[in-house]
Amino acid sequence: MPSITRVHGHADLGKFFGRDVRQISAARTNMTTAQVDAMISVISTRCTVSAITAAAAFSSGVTDEIFVMVEGMSFTANDDYYLADGTTGATWIELLDELAGASWTITEVASFSV
Repeated sequence: MPSITRVHGHADLGKFFGRDVRQISAARTNMTTAQVDAMISVISTRCTVSAITAAAAFSSGVTDEIFVMVEGMSFTANDDYYLADGTTGATWIELLDELAGASWTITEVASFSV
């Protein structure tokens, strides 16, 4: 499981949040800035996007994975989210994965309770 490290001079990412937060991985081959903007815009309709980073400097059309800190959703395993196909009983990560779109893969990589 990845740890939070100093990125662009910002130490202790997640340290000052007041709610439970989750770090998700958003993966897509050769993502562009426009694709990231669109994905983040859609996800932010369901939760607060608190931070976005990448393992190395983001390069539009080259980077394959970014990390996003989200908060404001219920993160319990038994949540009953509804997916566009009518599926009930989906988890919060399944909902975010659906919202991101078919070309994205969204997975949870870390959680923080503060």
